[in-house]
Order: sequence, then C-alpha cells, then structure tokens
Amino acid sequence: MSAQPVPQKVCAKKEVRRDRGARLEKADVRLCVETDGKAMRVVEVSAWCYTATPISTWKKFPGGCSPESSVSEVKKGGQQVKGSGQFAYTGPGTYSFTLSVRFDETFHDGNLQEGFSAYGDSVFPLRFTAAQKAGAVLQGEIYRRSGVVKGSQAVVTNAGKQAARGTVLIVHPGNERTDRPSPALAAYRTALQQSPRDEPAVAQARKNVEEGGSDDAVFSTDQRCVGDVSGVLCDLGTVQPGGNTRVTFDGYISRDDALIAMEMPEVERCRVCRPEKGLTQR
Repeated sequence: MSAQPVPQKVCAKKEVRRDRGARLEKADVRLCVETDGKAMRVVEVSAWCYTATPISTWKKFPGGCSPESSVSEVKKGGQQVKGSGQFAYTGPGTYSFTLSVRFDETFHDGNLQEGFSAYGDSVFPLRFTAAQKAGAVLQGEIYRRSGVVKGSQAVVTNAGKQAARGTVLIVHPGNERTDRPSPALAAYRTALQQSPRDEPAVAQARKNVEEGGSDDAVFSTDQRCVGDVSGVLCDLGTVQPGGNTRVTFDGYISRDDALIAMEMPEVERCRVCRPEKGLTQR
C-alpha cells in the first residue's frame, strides 16, 4: 500500500450513552485527527445528541451539540505515544485515542426546555497510512511542582527524528489573560531567531527585558530565561531526538490560561489547559 500524502486526516465515530432510568441519553461523537507526518493533532470533536425513554424511539436534537473534550491517552501497538496536545507520529499504523467527553446542554423545542448531561470515555481507533517525516517534533507540558504552593515546571521534549536547534520557549501567565509577549520580550525573541545570531544585539535585547521587569513578573532562576509581566522567554538551544529539557518557575502557571509556545520554524504553539496532566489543545 502506498503512503498517503500529508497532511492526512482520519476520523472515527463512537457512541456515549447514559441510562438515567426513565430517561436515556446518548451522543454520537466524531473525532478527527490530522498528521503532517511528524505529529498528530485533534482537529475536530463534534456530536449529535439524542434522548429516549425505555418505551420510545430516540429523538435527535437539532443543530448538533458541543462537548467539552480532552484526549487522555494515545497508544499504538499497546505502547503509549508521547505527547499531550500534539502527539508524536511514528509512522503508519493504528493509533488508539482515548477521548473524555462531557455534555452540559439545554435544548429548546417550542415552549419545552430539555437538559442533556451525558459523559464518558471512548477509545477511537484511527488508522494512518502517511509516511513519517524527518524533523524535530517538540512537545510541551507544564506541571505543578510537588510540595510547592506556587510553583510550576515546564518540560519540552523532542519526539522527532532530528535535533531541534535554536529552540525558544515562551510561557505566558494565565493571570495576565494574554498570549502576546511585551514589545521588549518580542524583540528579544526576534534577536534570538536571527541567523546568524548577532550576539551583541541578543545581549542588548535581553538587557532591555531585564530593565523593564516588575514585581508582577513570572520568575525563574534558570539562567536561560528572562521575563517580565507578559511572560518568560527561555533560550533552550538544541534539544536532541528523544531528549528533553526542564525549566522551573517560582510562580504558578494558571490551569486554564497558561500558554506554552515552542518558537521554531514549522512548530505549532500549543495551549495548556491542564498543567498537572500535561498539555491539551484548545
């Protein structure tokens, strides 16, 4: 069988049911995942919702429904696949995606109002045929530091087949409700990404960030990092295939709003919404 061109998108459907005695609820959930030959990303979670009684047929709600969802695990051949927002693609085969869904819907039918609250986990087997592409595949996770009231640790892993060079990590604090670096931090990022690097310009740009800092800045003692109130930027250098690097923060990165961005050509930034369990896409 010839390899499928990339990007390749694969979809599957599963049913989630809830028996509430006199009322039955189910949802037909569709999951779509796409690969570029290096990583896999969820690109669609959609559903149709139905209700019934033990003696009636299923009634479909118009317009579809929108579940809260997250991928808790991905396996291939019984082995866990690394990642949590984007997952490493290791070549053709069947990948099993465990998707957690929760519905909290209200539907209106004329003067009638009806609630819908099914939830559950389903395993979606998705078969990919695309060839694996060479290159770096960077993945980010944020964890709350054990034993520390306000502390977080970011872990950047290269699940690809080649080294990730010139890797820059940006973490935005959720309490600032922003996903944009300040002008000074953006200028430092630009200086780091110039090829070849102008080291005096890099040093000056870093100094400008340091001088513009405040007591509200997210703080890290890691010498690779510098930050201000808009976030922290870390020059991580090269991350080898299968390797990882860690950055520790004294401030707690918000569960709902933290962003972790691996700034590197052709590497997508990913949103973190579950720091304790890793990175999921939104």
